Amino acid sequence: MIRILNNIYASFFKERLFISHVILSTFLSLLIISPMLESGYTNDDSFNSLVQGVVTLTHQNVFSYTYGQISYCANFIGRFFPIPYFYGPIFFEYVNNLLIYKLLTLFIISLDLITFGYFIRIYTRSSGAAILGILIMPLLFQFRLYHDAILGYEFILPLIVFFTFTSLILLLYYYQNNKVDLLIASYIIYIISVLTYEISYCTLLLYLLVAYFYGRNKKLAIYSIIPYIFISAILALIPIIIRLHNRIAIIGGPGGPAYAPNMDIIQCIHTLIKQTFSAFPLSYYITDPNHIFNTQIFEFIDTDLFILAVIVLGYGRLLLLFYRQYSTDKPTRKIETGKNLLIFLAISGLILLLAPSAMISLSPKYQSEVILGFGYLPVYMSDFGLAMIVISLIYLTYDRIKSKKIIVLITVIIAITCMTTGMINYIDNRNVVEHSNQNWLYPRQIIEDAMRNGLFNNVPNGSTLLVNANNTWDQPSFYSMNTGIKFKEIEANGPLKYVGGGNYNPASLPEDGFLYKNKDIYQYSLRDNDNVFYLCYDAHDREDGYVILSDVKNISISASKIHGITSSYVDIFIRTPFDIHPNDGHQSSFGIWAKGNMISIKNKSIKPFMMTQSQMVLIASSSKWKILRINMQPDWIIDMKSLSLGISSNYPSDSKFFREKDYKFYT
Repeated sequence: MIRILNNIYASFFKERLFISHVILSTFLSLLIISPMLESGYTNDDSFNSLVQGVVTLTHQNVFSYTYGQISYCANFIGRFFPIPYFYGPIFFEYVNNLLIYKLLTLFIISLDLITFGYFIRIYTRSSGAAILGILIMPLLFQFRLYHDAILGYEFILPLIVFFTFTSLILLLYYYQNNKVDLLIASYIIYIISVLTYEISYCTLLLYLLVAYFYGRNKKLAIYSIIPYIFISAILALIPIIIRLHNRIAIIGGPGGPAYAPNMDIIQCIHTLIKQTFSAFPLSYYITDPNHIFNTQIFEFIDTDLFILAVIVLGYGRLLLLFYRQYSTDKPTRKIETGKNLLIFLAISGLILLLAPSAMISLSPKYQSEVILGFGYLPVYMSDFGLAMIVISLIYLTYDRIKSKKIIVLITVIIAITCMTTGMINYIDNRNVVEHSNQNWLYPRQIIEDAMRNGLFNNVPNGSTLLVNANNTWDQPSFYSMNTGIKFKEIEANGPLKYVGGGNYNPASLPEDGFLYKNKDIYQYSLRDNDNVFYLCYDAHDREDGYVILSDVKNISISASKIHGITSSYVDIFIRTPFDIHPNDGHQSSFGIWAKGNMISIKNKSIKPFMMTQSQMVLIASSSKWKILRINMQPDWIIDMKSLSLGISSNYPSDSKFFREKDYKFYT
């Protein structure tokens, strides 16, 4: 045991300089993508994070839920990649913490960078090339307001990259040491990778290339690579059999099923070019398909000056070390098989750049969706391929130049390019996260805060909730898991579209309250014991926002929207960026109310009102939020569509004003 520990210590001592450079390079790389830690659950994650509520409402456990998801994906979509359906629901069932989720994603990306650097080192037998590879990667990582592999999707693509490079490293070690257990481990990891996401099939080309370049014994190389081909064929056959059995299209056409390939050559080439272009640095910023970079580039410079300085100094220092190492640590140009390693590295990079894009280019869905700057999830893999090509080009350029001064000049240009691109990428990533949070994080945070702090305390089980919002999470599982209330119905305008559903269902309201139907608009007059509630909410950032919860007395509703609604009481949750005291009167409400059963512009009983906090009932409060209730006069009701909120501090610049976006008098 002591001998083994001494060997480990000696190996670490020998490699301590390289390890320290890897750690510094990885830290610098993670710093550029660190804005992801401030993002919310996006896209599929927003829906998947509701597992706790889903399994409770459907009386399942997480494993039966997982089986159901795998079965649905296979039998109705014709896809078979079960592993994410295991670890994703288990995480969201037993952990479901946003910060832990983001830190876990960042950790897996750090593993990607380290294994990628180690892979490059084995390829080139150069520590400098490995460090350069790690430093290049964050210059290619670009967050997008689209399907983004870093901001969401249960870190599937980072896992695929980690599995791929780990499996390839084991295969390389097998060729060097001829230990069968390394080869078996490589096979197992490849199987796991393919069962995690089908895009892994395209990495088979890398295994073939490694066997060609590194297999000293051709016969042994062929035998070692056959199982990868066999595994790919068997696993690819499973979804084909499932599709044939369930009569799901295997080959599609324009506008056909998303996962039935459209073999239109022109469409495929166009999509391939657009998907591949997205891997290039600053491609999203240059094309700006979401029009979010119209403001100044350095919008966040005041708050992030220190981080930007660290990026500049870090890249300058590490690239200087890379230059110093180049003269003493040049990549091995040829290996025992006589093959040129730089050519091998460039071809490997070209495969990893183009192969994932080629698979995406076959999908009718992405043939219509992908545009310049918008790369679908596998662009994350393509980034690593482009980095391998860049490393090869840099070394090939150095090899052809004999003048030391020109090499120094090129190194300085590379350093300045990396520092500039690194700063722009960091700022762009901050910008994307902020815009993403407007849809995915801030609205969800405000409604979660309101539920956590007791806004729903007076809502009984069996109630119906009408939500005037169109967020993915506006469904029974979300509200049930955050309140513990078993709702009879939750109707919202939009979230079920995300999973193939519809809009409001007016017919779900109590039949006794139905008055009449005018075209597609239903009119209801409800009683207190009908327990129908109305909810609307919004937030501009982490520090402000509002939630309005009220009962429903009269409502005019169609499948697409709530046209008008009146209430007999209103509870308001307010969150502010400045400290508030329970007795401060900086909150006010405005609107129209009327005496009687219905509000009408012709009704002489209507009148506008304005209430300050002193005229409302304080239900609960802290230094950053309050729950207030608007007191009604007997037999009076509020037109909820007219209700507005004003929140002010002692400083006018801090004042906030909220009103429903589709404001319209109840008529």
